[in-house]
Amino acid sequence: MRRKIQIMPGKITSSQAKIGIVIISMFIVFGLVMARVALNDAPGEDASFVVAIGAFFLIWIVACIGLIVFFSRLIKAAKNSPADSLAEIRIENDASTNDFETRLRSLEKLKEDGLISEEEYRLKRSQILEDKW
Repeated sequence: MRRKIQIMPGKITSSQAKIGIVIISMFIVFGLVMARVALNDAPGEDASFVVAIGAFFLIWIVACIGLIVFFSRLIKAAKNSPADSLAEIRIENDASTNDFETRLRSLEKLKEDGLISEEEYRLKRSQILEDKW
């Protein structure tokens, strides 16, 4: 039996993501200010130090933007969730694998059409018969 399981974020998680976006936005501003201060105080003759500071703050800004994108997707995914939930779990059974008779008949058809050998038929039939039904 195959099941499709989805975990969707809830409204509480969405609210936390909105707070996260605000905090990460402040981190971006903080990073830009600190980069400006660090680059102004860097000695002019040491270019490798300036490059290292610039690379660090570039990575800082890219990481912050990545987190904002992640939180935005989380908010979008939680649009249809109940108001008081952390997450919603959706479990969908695959109807084609649940129907025992259909599985056996389609296996028989494959054998009759010559698409599988007698040995493959017997092996798969025994597997189907072992499954719960």
